[in-house]
Amino acid sequence: MTITNDAVVLILLSLLPCSILCLVFYKFISQQKQVEILRERYLKTRDQSLQVLPIKLQAYERLTLFLERIQPYSLLQNTMPPSDIEVQDYAVLLSNHIKQEFEHNITQQIYVSSQTWKAVVVAKNTAMTQLLALASKKDIISIEAFQESLLSFSANKQTPSQLALEILTKEAKLEF
Repeated sequence: MTITNDAVVLILLSLLPCSILCLVFYKFISQQKQVEILRERYLKTRDQSLQVLPIKLQAYERLTLFLERIQPYSLLQNTMPPSDIEVQDYAVLLSNHIKQEFEHNITQQIYVSSQTWKAVVVAKNTAMTQLLALASKKDIISIEAFQESLLSFSANKQTPSQLALEILTKEAKLEF
């Protein structure tokens, strides 16, 4: 049995629609799989976002509370000096209070931008440095004088914790 050129052409022409149909079907199935993969990825990301959102909001709240607590007025209100304590020791006590508050909130850095976290760290470090520097002044000899100086020093200008609070608030508003 010999196959002629006409028979080969006829067979190829018969197979052409079938081949085109198979190719179109393959493309359709590939697109459907890709759409399903993208849909699953979207749903997973959305679910993760819904889980992280409350935690992220809590991080902003906790850092806001920290920054408020290290404001001079709040710090003095929340950390009363023991009787018969020296000014330097009181400044160290306040500084340690700030350090403990910061360490309690250190994991919140995961949920805020690096710029915001740097502002929080600068606020903490500056507050601690200012306390110790103010306590080392020769003219401050009593706890009352130290407290008054700290309050008047912070009343005249924006404190680093206020600046960090502004940065934190702006970021939170952008997030939510």
